[in-house]
Amino acid sequence: MAKQEKRSLIAYLESFDLQSNVENDLLKNALTQLNNKQSEQKVLHDLCSGFRDLAIAQNISKDGLALYTQLQKPNFSSDFARSFNLWI
Repeated sequence: MAKQEKRSLIAYLESFDLQSNVENDLLKNALTQLNNKQSEQKVLHDLCSGFRDLAIAQNISKDGLALYTQLQKPNFSSDFARSFNLWI
């Protein structure tokens, strides 16, 4: 992952100020992991997992749901590049 992409993800996550303390804790944890040079894929997986648990329990705010939905949108360019090796 390029540093520029990681910085843009950090800036994107920092732009959110969610109403729920639990959601804010999930964001802070993700930002800490990114700043500690953890893999972006793992951080996003953990963040989505936390938001999924909140959504299933119906304890997610409207802003949290919007963020979760945005994180779940497919990125066709990177997803295709990852899956291309499976076809060979």
